[in-house]
Amino acid sequence: APDGRFLYASPAIEKLLATTADQLIGHSWREAGSDVSTADFFDQQIHNCVITRTAQSTEFNSVGWARHLMVRMVPEFSQNGEVES
Repeated sequence: APDGRFLYASPAIEKLLATTADQLIGHSWREAGSDVSTADFFDQQIHNCVITRTAQSTEFNSVGWARHLMVRMVPEFSQNGEVES
């Protein structure tokens, strides 16, 4: 969502976070217990996606997860052309 809350989370995220994918729905990265740098990273990516109204693709490395992630965010538009998710 434009406010950074999960509308969907892949079950694969359960390997990275101490929660289930279903428990993430409706919460932000920050509320999910992510460290500040991770939450800030995703907040910035969401902001860029909403402001530019274009898909954003980037890579993310988290020291705590020992994982390298490819991240892609794509804005979805309402019938009146506003970014809604």
